[in-house]
Amino acid sequence: MFETHGIVTRNDPLGPGAFWMELRAPEIAAAALPGQFTMVLCSDGPEPLTRRPFSIADVVEDRIALAYVVVGRGTTLLSRAAPGVRLPLLGPLGRPFDHRVPAGTHVMVAGGIGSAPFPLLARAIREADPGAGRLVLLGGRTRDHLFARERFLELGCEVREATEDGSLGHRGFVTDLLPDVLAEADVRLYACGPTPMFRALRGWLEASDAPCQVSVEPVMACGFGACYGCVVPVRDGEGFRYVKACEEGPTFEIRDLRVEDLPSH
Repeated sequence: MFETHGIVTRNDPLGPGAFWMELRAPEIAAAALPGQFTMVLCSDGPEPLTRRPFSIADVVEDRIALAYVVVGRGTTLLSRAAPGVRLPLLGPLGRPFDHRVPAGTHVMVAGGIGSAPFPLLARAIREADPGAGRLVLLGGRTRDHLFARERFLELGCEVREATEDGSLGHRGFVTDLLPDVLAEADVRLYACGPTPMFRALRGWLEASDAPCQVSVEPVMACGFGACYGCVVPVRDGEGFRYVKACEEGPTFEIRDLRVEDLPSH
């Protein structure tokens, strides 16, 4: 874990209310693994007072990339950061995806900006399991909400789309694409998106033994286990217990989570 400053090199629109930011941060770029995150102070001014968590979307030479949607004061300030701005960073943090287990096809399931952790994962799978297929299932309200679609195509991934308005691909939810995927042999799934997507995904997996790791996105204030603000429920026998997502996650096997009790923010 490094406490450093990242220098913004680009901060470009990615879709409606969404941005792709790259920051020069050599120490974090060299150490980052797919599924990890960084805590970012979203402005070089006096506010906000606390950092915000963002998945490390990709690593390009000495730069890390963040994909984010503007939802509040912090991300509004972040969207205004011009190239050359220095932002305080803390990272890489959290437990990464376990992507080194070979599979016939590695399937990444993304709802909206849940695509954020997957460019780096797709790149890492290509290196760790070069003979495997890499399939990205992208879901969004419209074709413009299929964030980072072109990047996945550039990385050589197969991409299947689902849009709620039918503007591209299947008309419906990204989880509607799962039956065909789960009918294939030797697949490993990775997912990131809103809680309702996790609940639907867990339902489809009831009749499947395919492993599925998910990246959760609880509210975090510190990122390293001090504040207990990011706890999520995991199964413990017949009951459950709460664990800190920043330390024991943000990646979990979906069957270990009590998805029905995850917050819906």
